Amino acid sequence: VPLDTLLLARSTRGTKHRQEQSIERVLISHQPFNSSTPEPIPHQLIPPSTHQPAPLITIVSPVYNGEKTIAQLLQRLDAVAQTMGETFQIILVDDASTDRSWAILQNEAAKRGNLQVQGNSTNLGQHPSIFRGLVAAKGDFIVVMDGDLQDQPEEIPALYRAMQNGVAVVLARRVSRHDGRPKKWASQVFYYVLHGVFGIKMQPEVANFGLYRKSVIDAVLQSDYQAFFPLAIQKVKPQIAYVDVEHAPAQTSSYTLTKRLRLAWSILRHEARHR
Repeated sequence: VPLDTLLLARSTRGTKHRQEQSIERVLISHQPFNSSTPEPIPHQLIPPSTHQPAPLITIVSPVYNGEKTIAQLLQRLDAVAQTMGETFQIILVDDASTDRSWAILQNEAAKRGNLQVQGNSTNLGQHPSIFRGLVAAKGDFIVVMDGDLQDQPEEIPALYRAMQNGVAVVLARRVSRHDGRPKKWASQVFYYVLHGVFGIKMQPEVANFGLYRKSVIDAVLQSDYQAFFPLAIQKVKPQIAYVDVEHAPAQTSSYTLTKRLRLAWSILRHEARHR
């Protein structure tokens, strides 16, 4: 069983309002991933949390070169949580960013009792990062969303209201996509390969953004498929509802055609092994 290093940060304020951090290293084990991608040893920074009640909602979001969006993402999530009368557990997974994302995440985690940040030592990609974050999710309901603010936090209450009808999953369906031509073209090629070559039917208007019951996420984590999150959800066959949402322009994007084709190839290898 692989071991992960968790960093437990305890912040204290001095008389001159300066923060000092003492870092205690502890080791824990968690369920290994079943994807074909080698699992690196991650680093985590977890702020103090003593006897906090279990959160109603956990937010899981991968981050890659998000130095310009992290603060805004957290502020908007705070505002949404306040309107819902809840405190979110927030898990942000840095996928080996090349900018200041990890330093910003560390700083934010040291100030917040509800934020857990995890860092991949190498770039694994969006979907392995999502699965890594899901392992630590404690909420009864779990929101998976991108960290580039194309998935808007203000849509979360609508997803939660739709969940009250008894379904297991509520997926956000993008009414209009505000993507540039290269990203649209990459998406079209990706979904064509999935459907035309592999016979896997996916809705281009639906991606990761959605609200999931913990029981569904637990079933996904116990399955043998953890390469492409939307397909992993399909494989456990939950009852799904859809909510139309507005899709905002991305401030940053790292999902190139090359990365999407690599993802399609990993899906092909998995499907070939299990047929």
